[in-house]
Amino acid sequence: MEAKRKPTILIVDDHEESLDVYRTYLQRQGYRIVLARTGSEGLEKIRTEEPHLVLLDRKLPDMDGLKIISGRNEGLRVVCVTARAYDEDKEEALAAGVDAYLVKPAPPNQVLKAVEELIGPARSA
Repeated sequence: MEAKRKPTILIVDDHEESLDVYRTYLQRQGYRIVLARTGSEGLEKIRTEEPHLVLLDRKLPDMDGLKIISGRNEGLRVVCVTARAYDEDKEEALAAGVDAYLVKPAPPNQVLKAVEELIGPARSA
């Protein structure tokens, strides 16, 4: 019998503390975590790792994070976690296809709630 693949989350953020906090918290919940520190690296990891969800910062060193999700696979869910708190930023992200928009510093339990609402818990009951 084939083992079910753990839900995979790609975290795209150039801020090491954010990467570390979200990676640690989400791994403890049972998710498989893949990291990218630039938009280019994020695009590559979407292709090679086939994540279920992308946890995405808007402000990346090489591009606006929203460029990563343009033309993405329809099944890929996206949670934007960013310091950009203006309503216009949120509206732009949602119009681009973001499923949930959280403002930094977003507590890990808030991120987990958004993840679970979109792809379900990592550990099934």
